[in-house]
Amino acid sequence: MTFSQSRKTKPIQTQSKPKRTQNKPKANPIKPNFKGKKMLLRLTINGRRESFGYYADEIEAAKAYDRVAKKYRGEYASLNFPKK
Repeated sequence: MTFSQSRKTKPIQTQSKPKRTQNKPKANPIKPNFKGKKMLLRLTINGRRESFGYYADEIEAAKAYDRVAKKYRGEYASLNFPKK
């Protein structure tokens, strides 16, 4: 028996799963909180996950992300609302 014959592969159904796109926020890195219907803002800073609070809507959380990202990442931050 050759190597390719003995190698087991996963069934096709588990190889490619469709991506879940519903309720996915457009801003980065904001996560929906399904229990309280609020948006959670989290960032990784110095290898640690830091939570910066819950916000009522996605726009408010995205603006808060911009403030936090500018503070911790400076000019290298990727902003949701860059100044024109």
